[in-house]
Amino acid sequence: MKACLHPVFAWGDLVNGGPLAWTLSASTPRPGRIRGTLWHLPSGGVAVVADDAGTWIRGDVHPPLDDRLLRLVESVLGADMLGLERIIVPVLIDGHTVRAMTWTTNVAALRRLHAVPLAMGDWAGFHGAVADPMKKGYPSHPAPTLGAPRGGHRS
Repeated sequence: MKACLHPVFAWGDLVNGGPLAWTLSASTPRPGRIRGTLWHLPSGGVAVVADDAGTWIRGDVHPPLDDRLLRLVESVLGADMLGLERIIVPVLIDGHTVRAMTWTTNVAALRRLHAVPLAMGDWAGFHGAVADPMKKGYPSHPAPTLGAPRGGHRS
């Protein structure tokens, strides 16, 4: 079985404590950051566009993983729908930069899905702010609404 030769940077719901972290539970992660933009999906999930000019995105760095596990993660993330691809990016860990594999997509694919770019790079913090708008340092508004409200309107 083929293994990824680089550490793996996990973001969004894959981060330790997130709802999809179970897919990477066989390894012990270290906190790290990459540059890019988080995008809030209409489904409630998240995607990343890696970009050197972007904000810092918080995530976890895992040791190299075998290809079978990477394909499982890609399936759970919806890689085909999101147009995710594996790339190697610089990751900041404890003041040092390492190269790690992560998943990214492109702005055009996200716009087709009606995703909304976020100004912050902390997905868990964004969810916390939506759940508790009084949380310091985060916006005091709910998640962006996309499209018309369901159920019509009353006259």
